[in-house]
Amino acid sequence: GSIPVAFIVAKAADTKEIETRLRSLCDAELVERYRPAQYCFIDQLPLTPNGKVDYRALEERSMESKQ
Repeated sequence: GSIPVAFIVAKAADTKEIETRLRSLCDAELVERYRPAQYCFIDQLPLTPNGKVDYRALEERSMESKQ
């Protein structure tokens, strides 16, 4: 199985507050198995050469952060 990870591109400086608010929203709205186990703040989403979100790069990044 896979563990949900939330990648967040935030312009605000207070990432701790954003994470707290997102976590409480997810706890209220999502079933436990769909709640993100980790919240990662990134500067920008990785893109494929076609300009689409590169989900494989995000997967690799989440694997690296677990190690």
